[in-house]
Amino acid sequence: MRSRGRRQRGEALSFVVLDDGLEEVRVAFAFSRKSGIAVNRNLVRRRVKEVFRAADLHPGMYLVLANRKLKDISFADIVADVTRLTNRN
Repeated sequence: MRSRGRRQRGEALSFVVLDDGLEEVRVAFAFSRKSGIAVNRNLVRRRVKEVFRAADLHPGMYLVLANRKLKDISFADIVADVTRLTNRN
């Protein structure tokens, strides 16, 4: 998926979007240990999932990747990052 998809980079999150003709939205999350300790990664993963539930996404497959800035990000920054990246589709 990563090689065929279109990559979009934000401040703390990156997406790989694959528009493969699906009629539904599928989202996968990949947060590495470089993003912080497990407690923080899980907290941010739950917040990102909630933002994605509320987002109006085009059908397709999304792979959400985190970078090292993730451990210092607030919920408002997550919302802004996801909104900015999903509006590019």
